[in-house]
Amino acid sequence: MKRFLFFLNICIALKTLPVNGDYPVVWAETHEALKKEHDLLVEKVADESREKEKYEKESSAKTRIIEDHERTIRDHERKISALEESHKHAIEDHEHEISALQTNLNSEKEDANLFRELQSKELARTNKHETSSKCLKDDPRGGYAVADWLNSINIGSFFDYESRFSHPEDCTFVFNSFDNVTAWVEPYGFYSNYHSELQHRHKMNFTLGTVGLGGGARYALSDELHISGAAGYFHSTLHWQDKTKRGINSVYFGPAVAYLYEEGFVGFSLFGIKNFYEGEDQSWDLDARLESEYGFSIPLDLSLHPFIRMDYLNVFEKYNSNKSSFLYSKLGIKCEKMFLCHESGVLTGNIDLSWINMLPLTAGTLKECHDLNLKTETKNQLGLGFEIVGMHVSGLLAGIGYEAAIGSNAPMQTGRARFEWNW
Repeated sequence: MKRFLFFLNICIALKTLPVNGDYPVVWAETHEALKKEHDLLVEKVADESREKEKYEKESSAKTRIIEDHERTIRDHERKISALEESHKHAIEDHEHEISALQTNLNSEKEDANLFRELQSKELARTNKHETSSKCLKDDPRGGYAVADWLNSINIGSFFDYESRFSHPEDCTFVFNSFDNVTAWVEPYGFYSNYHSELQHRHKMNFTLGTVGLGGGARYALSDELHISGAAGYFHSTLHWQDKTKRGINSVYFGPAVAYLYEEGFVGFSLFGIKNFYEGEDQSWDLDARLESEYGFSIPLDLSLHPFIRMDYLNVFEKYNSNKSSFLYSKLGIKCEKMFLCHESGVLTGNIDLSWINMLPLTAGTLKECHDLNLKTETKNQLGLGFEIVGMHVSGLLAGIGYEAAIGSNAPMQTGRARFEWNW
């Protein structure tokens, strides 16, 4: 390019040479002009070269900027992709959380509905409990079955004292005068302060006072086998929940059989009880009683008598939807001493210590009190008692005794007298 411009300038200069032969001056001017033009061209080329270098530098800088921008864009794209992925996972997590929250909300709604339902039922039970408690407190029939049970427990033995008494060898002459038939009469009375808790925290509290008169007869079929029967009447006053008093009139009767051996006896009684409560209510009770006693002598002119007694009672009451049944068990030992052995008779005394278990088996419900179940608690008690008996050779006998059942919210005190005539 430079050579071309140089030759072009020479041609132009040759064309403009003067024709008058003044070559040296013209050539000098031309040479000067060409030199200037050449210098201009060189400078121009240098400027263009610098411009090109500058352009190339700027282009290189712009290229680096573009590359930096492209890297930045790729970085941004990766970040955007990562953010999109993160947001996608976050959205999925949020959706899961929303689903879990919705499930929990539904569950809480169900729990709330269940709680309201339970609260409603509990309120209904509370209202029923309060209504039943008030009803039970106002209705003494709730305690009739237990009162029957306590009354049946205190009915005296269906066997005469001579059948149950050990015969000391040095006083056999007294008992040899006894014949095959014995009749007896027994006045008695007892008082009980009964407390028990029913289901759902209902309370049964009452006092029962009873006085009665029983009688019976025994016949000896042989020395070992005796049969007997007894009947009686008793009147009770039931003071219910410190509010109401009700009178109860009752009669009982039944047979018994006993087997005697040298050291003791085993007896079984079966008797029914008819109860007439103040008002129009009535009930029938059936009691099966098993009792046994064994005696043996020890030093100091004493004799010991381990004994056991069990009563199974069924109570049938028309105002209860089911019958009530109870089991009474008594296990103890009696210590007996003969204070007097005379040709005219014998005077003896004894004390006894026993464990008593009162077990309700089934219970009826009081219809008027929302079918309230009347089953009471099991009672365990300590029994303490004493008895003094005098026998005459003519066959007459008189005895008096006292027993206390202590503990377990059902204390009971019983006193009785017994008069027998043997012929």
